[in-house]
Amino acid sequence: IDGKGHQYHNGHEGTNASWAFARILSYDASPKQMSLTSDATDAYQLVNDDVQRVVRSVLFLKPEVFIILDSVSMNTSTPKVQARFQVFNDDKHGSVAATGSEFRIDRPGVSLLCRVQAANAFTVRTGKLALPEDLGIYPYAEVESSGAQAHQILTVCTVQQGDAPHGRLEITRDQSRWSVNGTHGPMRVAITIDASGEIPRFIL
Repeated sequence: IDGKGHQYHNGHEGTNASWAFARILSYDASPKQMSLTSDATDAYQLVNDDVQRVVRSVLFLKPEVFIILDSVSMNTSTPKVQARFQVFNDDKHGSVAATGSEFRIDRPGVSLLCRVQAANAFTVRTGKLALPEDLGIYPYAEVESSGAQAHQILTVCTVQQGDAPHGRLEITRDQSRWSVNGTHGPMRVAITIDASGEIPRFIL
């Protein structure tokens, strides 16, 4: 939120545990899918007492479609909100690129393509952690939602092996309801996300 993460302990006083935590509000799993919603409000309120709510909901359509809805609301301020997607790069074979409202992460033999929409104006870009290069190079994709009191960011990701093409999933929004429709490989995707309540509902 405004470039600052939740509370954490960086180890300069030893190995004290962080006070930050998240609560699982809902969880459902079946052989074909998994969904959950977590509430990390307390973790962000430790560093910003104007935070009202920070909630992430995910839907995993096994084995290759992953949907993330991030919802952030403030009491009075209108900050920008960023969502970062880190690339595993310990072996130096990970990369990330961003174009328009999409970003793509590549690893040997596999790729992840993510399409983004938000309730407010947003940008998608890439960067890397500000670490000395002898500690490794760790790139990331970052989605930034423009300054507002309430934010929703929807990220729809597909996985594909090798150089095979990704399917096309279209995202639309009507007030508090999002729709994701299209195909990815043999999978037909038709999902409505009702974000009007405390816990978003995935309707398949």
